[in-house]
Amino acid sequence: MAIGTVEVGAPVNLTASGQVAGGTAMASGYQGGSNAATITAETTVRPGVLLGFYVNSTTAGTLVLRNGTTGGATAIGGTITPAIGWNYYPVVCPLGIFATIGGALDVTFIVAE
Repeated sequence: MAIGTVEVGAPVNLTASGQVAGGTAMASGYQGGSNAATITAETTVRPGVLLGFYVNSTTAGTLVLRNGTTGGATAIGGTITPAIGWNYYPVVCPLGIFATIGGALDVTFIVAE
């Protein structure tokens, strides 16, 4: 029996600071519940779930991951100076994940959806 492809995450490529995962959850639009069709967005925030990241290229590039969807969010660790290749970094941030990139860094994040 053949085994099919298993999708475990989606790629998000950044070469400058930006949002990696999470954000405001959109309404599902079912009738009669808290997400009734008249509601356009929920007030809750989706968490950001990061499995790791792959550095495609870098020249003195740095990375700071933040718990939120903006550059002003709280850092979840120190400044990372990543090497080219795969970097295992599993983390769940309740407010989303934002990456602040310094220097020249081309990085692809793998996020769970």
